[in-house]
Amino acid sequence: MKIAFNNSADLANTVKGLIGSSVCSMELTTIVKTNKKSRATKIPFAETFKGEIFRSYKEFGNFNWSYENAVNNQRDREGVEEEFTAKSLPWGEWLAGGENKVISHKGSYYLRYYTGANANSKADKKSVYHYEDGTPLTDREINLLSEFTPPKKKPSTTQGVQKQVEPKVVKMNGIAKLIIGGTTYIRK
Repeated sequence: MKIAFNNSADLANTVKGLIGSSVCSMELTTIVKTNKKSRATKIPFAETFKGEIFRSYKEFGNFNWSYENAVNNQRDREGVEEEFTAKSLPWGEWLAGGENKVISHKGSYYLRYYTGANANSKADKKSVYHYEDGTPLTDREINLLSEFTPPKKKPSTTQGVQKQVEPKVVKMNGIAKLIIGGTTYIRK
C-alpha cells in the first residue's frame, strides 16, 4: 500500500499511530552539520564551500523499539543482571500517542529508529553530498568536509554494555520516502 503525505506533521500523525515494532527503510536528504572553521587549518567554511551541504542517502533500521527494553535485552545477552532504567529524552518530547516513534521539538518532528541490528545488514551505505541546488560536491570538497564536521560523540557509558544500543533520529522534513511494515509513505 502507498500513502502520500504533504508535510512532516502529516507523516508524524500517521506514524505515531502505528502499532508494533517493524523494520523500516527511508530515503532521506539531511543538512550536514558543519563548523564555521576547519578543525585542522581554521580556514572559514565559506572560503571552501559554496553554501550549505546536504546528504542524500538510504537508511535501514528498526522502528518503534523501547530504548529501555532494547538496552535491557542487550544486557541479558551480555550477562549483565542489573536492570537498566532509561532517563527522559535529552531534548524534545514524545508526540502524544507516538512514544518511542515521534519526537516533537521546537515545531519540528523527528522519527526515532535504531540501526545496527538485522535490518541494517542490507543497507546501501552510499551517500551523495551536494549543495541545495543538487550540484554534487567535488572530490576535493568531499575530502575536506571531515575537517568541518564536529567530531563524533563518545558512546554512552550508562548502558553498561559492550555493544551499545544507539537510537537515531531524523528530522521528518528530510524524509522523501519511508517504508514501514509493508506500507510506503511518499512525500507529495
